[in-house]
Amino acid sequence: MKIKKQEYFHVKEALWACGYPKWTFNKVRHQIESKRDKKTSKQRDSLQRPMVVIPYVENISEAVARIIRKHNVPEAMKPYKTLKECYKLTGITEIK
Repeated sequence: MKIKKQEYFHVKEALWACGYPKWTFNKVRHQIESKRDKKTSKQRDSLQRPMVVIPYVENISEAVARIIRKHNVPEAMKPYKTLKECYKLTGITEIK
């Protein structure tokens, strides 16, 4: 942490010598701190609520997803049958 402070003051002094106004340092520092706070709060939320993966079934999955979203739980839909699986069943190896 001490090295980071030294680096901050060195950069601040160098830019100050080049004519940058003082308010720019405060603005940038505030932006960095607010970005850091947002990141930690997102990490905290994601640790508390695991993601729910729902198999996609037309009309049913959307209704279930709406209910899950009301409770602020992250959700994702996964198709139970993909195009790749369909091609495997028919024996087609290349898509043209």
